[in-house]
Amino acid sequence: MPNTQNHQELESLIKRRENIKNELYLLELAIMSIELNDAFHSNDFGLATRRAALPN
Repeated sequence: MPNTQNHQELESLIKRRENIKNELYLLELAIMSIELNDAFHSNDFGLATRRAALPN
């Protein structure tokens, strides 16, 4: 008989991992947005494009 408690915990952890991944993605977008805004106001697009080109 399968252990349903372990299965429920695993499902919960998988959902939590996905939520964390989504939150990290949103934070990265917010950081890039701030950097682009700063670059726009300082007319330095080199910084923003260099940051956006960095590998994940």
